[in-house]
Amino acid sequence: MYSPHMDKVFQIADALSVPARDLFEWDGVSRSR
Repeated sequence: MYSPHMDKVFQIADALSVPARDLFEWDGVSRSR
């Protein structure tokens, strides 16, 4: 599994116009739950 640096996560989120936390959710369920 790939773990990008947080600065890259924010760049990707900005490019997709989504909040960065949305990049860590699948099917509307957070992995932290």
